[in-house]
Amino acid sequence: MNKLINLCYSIQSAYMLGETDHPQKVVKDLGIFSLNQISQPIADCWQFFGCALPDGIELPAYLKTFCVDSYDIFIGFGLDAEEARVLNSLN
Repeated sequence: MNKLINLCYSIQSAYMLGETDHPQKVVKDLGIFSLNQISQPIADCWQFFGCALPDGIELPAYLKTFCVDSYDIFIGFGLDAEEARVLNSLN
């Protein structure tokens, strides 16, 4: 199995490139599976955690990968302790 990754979807960048569908729909339509999704309105983005990408996918410019050392930093900011524990166990 490929290592699971995290993705950040920039709503503003997507809109500027003509994408107006909801970020969760866009990610699903790309064939990307994610364990958890968090809207971060102050940053105008969505974060998708524990993503499995289809083979050969080229991510659009508004969808970037990011790494975290521990998902505990998101407890209370979109994740609960159990969700963070699960993601940490897969990291």
